[in-house]
Amino acid sequence: MTEPELVLSITAEQLALEREMGTLGIERYRAGVARCAEKGKVSLTSPGRRIISESTLKLSEALRDWMDKTRTESSIRVESLEVLDELQPETVAAMTIQHMLDGATRALRKTT
Repeated sequence: MTEPELVLSITAEQLALEREMGTLGIERYRAGVARCAEKGKVSLTSPGRRIISESTLKLSEALRDWMDKTRTESSIRVESLEVLDELQPETVAAMTIQHMLDGATRALRKTT
């Protein structure tokens, strides 16, 4: 085998190995996401964490606005405000989104 042929052979083998690594990585990722979905823990996956991080700010702002509006405009005592005052709106928002994602996954699993 000549040197150029050897280089081409090694290069082709390297490309095949890289393709196989990529395929195995994708399969491993998808299997992990599927395992989390089966357990109703989509919030632990990369897409789930991304949804939580991108939605938390918007929901916490809406929660803060609701709390302010309820304090100023409501003539009745809203007990949930007392609890929410003890927590950070960002924490409540992240926990709510996480629970909704996982709950929706469990509900979908039951219907399919």
